[in-house]
Amino acid sequence: MKDPIELGKQLVRTVVRMFYETEHVVVLDALCYHGALPISDLVLVLDAGKNSKHVGKIVGKLKEAGMCAV
Repeated sequence: MKDPIELGKQLVRTVVRMFYETEHVVVLDALCYHGALPISDLVLVLDAGKNSKHVGKIVGKLKEAGMCAV
């Protein structure tokens, strides 16, 4: 039997891949792998330069949907 945490992560990853854009998938995969990341690290992951506002909007959409938490 698989670990319930891993099953939950797999479900969240599947849902994000079905209903969200690539940037959302990348952010959620990074969060699932690392557990938690500051916005500055997510800016690096998305190669967004210094545009933390754009990354904040992506994370905000995931947070609003209940896919991640702050």
